[in-house]
Amino acid sequence: LFVIVLLVITLAALLAIVRYYESILNWCLGNKKTFLALPVVTIFFGLLIWLGVPKIFGFVADAAEEIGWDMRESSGWIAASEAFPGVGKEFMPTLNEGSFLLMPTAMPHLGLEGSKEVLQKLDMAVTNIPEVEVSVGKLGRAETAIDPAPISMYENVINYKPEYILNEDGDMQRFKVDEDGNFVLKSGEAMSHEQALL
Repeated sequence: LFVIVLLVITLAALLAIVRYYESILNWCLGNKKTFLALPVVTIFFGLLIWLGVPKIFGFVADAAEEIGWDMRESSGWIAASEAFPGVGKEFMPTLNEGSFLLMPTAMPHLGLEGSKEVLQKLDMAVTNIPEVEVSVGKLGRAETAIDPAPISMYENVINYKPEYILNEDGDMQRFKVDEDGNFVLKSGEAMSHEQALL
């Protein structure tokens, strides 16, 4: 019912535009400034949402500071900055789950024994990479009707070693380094990255 109502409204709007196109066009050509205000306002609000009030109107606040008025502390500026903070650089956070899915395929005529051997060698080769903690592979399809994978198709789940050393609470450990990039120990002596890994 909802979709039918939306279709009726959309089709009625399109038919109205087709029927009254000439009069709408004449009004738009006769009132160019009023008509062009719609796309200008749309672009302005798009930029406001994308960049935010602090970036777009920052020059106004800087000019107000030069005459001795801190505009950034006013309630209007704070409300506008909270309403339109900007979207930043990315819409999504960085995806760093610490795992990777490798899905290679072999030649279809390889057979079951050859596929098992290739999968074992692939797992061993990937596990030998220093950054990899474990690699587990499967070949073929699972017992579902929606996974029509042949036995020549592999799925290797690769788990990486943690990027940071974690303490007992699960928080990242921080280490002090000197200008050469060597770790500074509690005793005060320096140790290189290679020495720390030994």
